[in-house]
Amino acid sequence: MAEKKLNGISMKKNQPVFVVIPIIFLVLQQALLNYTSGIINALISYFDEFYVVFLWIISLSKNKGKIKFNKTDSTIAFLTLIFAILGLLSNLQNDFQESVFWIFIDFYTCIKFSLCYLGIRQYLYDYESNKKILNKLYKFAKSYTIILFLLSMVNIVLPIFPKADFRYFMYSIRLFYPHPTYLAISAIFCVCVIIAKNSYNENKKDILLIVLGLLVAAMTLRSKAIAGALCILLFYIYFVALKLKNKVVIGLSAFGIAFYIGYDQLVFYFGGNSKYNLNFIRERLLIDSFSIAKAYFPLGSGFGTFASNVAAEHWSKLYNIYNYSYNAFLSDSFWPIIIAQCGWIGCILFILILANYLKIVLNLQKVSIYLMWAGISILIYEIICSVGESAFFNPAVCPMFLILGIIINLAERRGVYCESIDDHKVLVKIDEQNKKIY
Repeated sequence: MAEKKLNGISMKKNQPVFVVIPIIFLVLQQALLNYTSGIINALISYFDEFYVVFLWIISLSKNKGKIKFNKTDSTIAFLTLIFAILGLLSNLQNDFQESVFWIFIDFYTCIKFSLCYLGIRQYLYDYESNKKILNKLYKFAKSYTIILFLLSMVNIVLPIFPKADFRYFMYSIRLFYPHPTYLAISAIFCVCVIIAKNSYNENKKDILLIVLGLLVAAMTLRSKAIAGALCILLFYIYFVALKLKNKVVIGLSAFGIAFYIGYDQLVFYFGGNSKYNLNFIRERLLIDSFSIAKAYFPLGSGFGTFASNVAAEHWSKLYNIYNYSYNAFLSDSFWPIIIAQCGWIGCILFILILANYLKIVLNLQKVSIYLMWAGISILIYEIICSVGESAFFNPAVCPMFLILGIIINLAERRGVYCESIDDHKVLVKIDEQNKKIY
């Protein structure tokens, strides 16, 4: 079969350029933003938006304009589409954000993580391409994990990089990132890449690398990062080391760990302090999001109007109605964005989207424990983070969902059932010697 080309460029030959380099750049994006300014800074800040558009262009070109989803991906795409349409209808009904441009940017931000996942699923659909890409990302993740760990250990003794806030017993580590949470998600990304690589080339030494990556995330001293790191470690003990299979038990255990570790922070941010101090923005945003969802039932207030980065930077009229003044943490929440901007219907739709992602990764247990471990780690980490940051709407989530798409691609081509176009479940087997899929 002849290679498909985009403007004369071989797409298969240039897959590392089209995928690996952009993913690595996205992992480093926030660090680069921290050390640039002017037009360079602006270009870097919008790289994730531009890349997702480019990914879909090359995917559609490669597939001659056709989009092929299996049943679960179709469900995710459909729910995402309805979620987006309802949000836009809210904007037509209300005028809290007057700029159409910023409405579109916020709309795009809210669906970008799914566009990453679905786009990479369309672009990389053969086994060898996914394996080649993951091998290259593995080399980066392996080296970057060691670098981050060594720099973190050195920075505890010799503060080469700026210190973050003091928590528990030491200053939290952020290295060259603008905030510890970006260091944490970069470390977790590397961990998930290393885990996924072990699905077809198991290396016991990689367990040490995984532990080092989790330690880096934990050294940020963010409750969310510590809880996420412990949950990922728990998944290894439960599924890989002990070879247990009951998902209800592990689910309840992970929830218990996350709740126990994050309890103090939950009480601090959501324990009623906003009644006495308006600077407790997270709790106030959540309370007011309920009020907005009720006042503008059933569609909510629309994109770019409440709790999002766009709403804060390009002041929403809702903030005047609810007596807000500017605060750095106005865009440091997740669920208030969903509840207020898209209403309770949008909130239900988003929960269903997450449920379908969970369904996909839990099915990976049928082909590879390591792929399931990597996939569930990505989702659980982001769900934990959604309690106190923008999570799924954060630019740093893009590489996470790109690697999730690669994980699912590998799984479908190594033995897990996939759903054909006519919705029949079929087994896919690969002959490792001849590299043929049956």
